[in-house]
Amino acid sequence: SSSAHLVIVPFVLGWETPGLPFDVAVHIGTGLAVVAYFWRELLGLAVGSVRSLAGRADERDRANARMTLLLALGSVPAAIAGLFLQELVEGLTDRPEVVAAFLLGTAAILFLGEEVYRRREALETRDMTTVGPVDAVLVGVWQAVAILPGISRSGSSITGGLLRGLSRDAAARFSFLLGLPAIVGAAIIELPDLTGVDAATVIAATA
Repeated sequence: SSSAHLVIVPFVLGWETPGLPFDVAVHIGTGLAVVAYFWRELLGLAVGSVRSLAGRADERDRANARMTLLLALGSVPAAIAGLFLQELVEGLTDRPEVVAAFLLGTAAILFLGEEVYRRREALETRDMTTVGPVDAVLVGVWQAVAILPGISRSGSSITGGLLRGLSRDAAARFSFLLGLPAIVGAAIIELPDLTGVDAATVIAATA
């Protein structure tokens, strides 16, 4: 969990807590990494959605447009959590002992996902084409839990996918694609608070 590391490492080593520019830079860096790795899938989602709206979609385009809608649906829980719990979360971030406890919670979540998958691996797991609205919402709820500092977004949402019977590959891919709107959205929300901060500071932190 990057949020936990940004709190616990400076606390343990006696450093100053990284400021908002570094926090925004982490979001930007993560978003760029996701885009760099999944650019083909993201391009397919965009093209498929546009062609579907224009009424010129083939079967692959319709599948991509459907996945785009599922990702939008799965993003709703995190958006709601961010809207209503922002002040509470900001208060928790100032308490390293609470963040450390949530980091242990991430370990428990990962253990849960691994145990469920291990017991199910003899059975047939599902791929990305089988993801439906219920899957998207429930994985989105797991992602929303990660608004708590110390809970890993990817670990939590991947576990949510594994609990829904997705294969490891499908759970990871859906998790990272689902995470892109949340990551970009978090950076956009924080940008207005960067008034007066030199853009080079953010760029340097990203690098």
